[in-house]
Amino acid sequence: MEERKYIFEPTTLETRRESYDSVNIDLRQEQVLEILTKPMSAKEVAVEMFKKGYTQNEDRNNAAPRLHELENLGKVEIIGKEKCQYSGKTVSVYQKKENSVSMDKYKELLNKFDNLKCVEAYSQTRIKELKKENEMLRKELLKK
Repeated sequence: MEERKYIFEPTTLETRRESYDSVNIDLRQEQVLEILTKPMSAKEVAVEMFKKGYTQNEDRNNAAPRLHELENLGKVEIIGKEKCQYSGKTVSVYQKKENSVSMDKYKELLNKFDNLKCVEAYSQTRIKELKKENEMLRKELLKK
């Protein structure tokens, strides 16, 4: 069995990035804020997004990542927990925050995100280099 030394498999990094790039984050955040007129769970927000035609299904993953981003931006807060009417599990309940985060905090988070994109780009380049190096070594070994 071949030993793998990646933190993430190259395919995983690629598919994660493709999935992330396929979503208009700003628009989706606006939609979540529009729907969040009362305290709601991520699943409840996702169901309402589907009803309004914003998403193709009621999957909570249509709303949960945006709620976490909005929480980090200071626009949404967790106010408690409740039993989910859909899954029966205990879930967080979100509501809009009255006072939004300052522009400095937003810029700081944006800067961190840009740094992460640079790290990911470097990782993808390094993975390609390692693949080429691995292929060259295989060819050399086959010659012997």
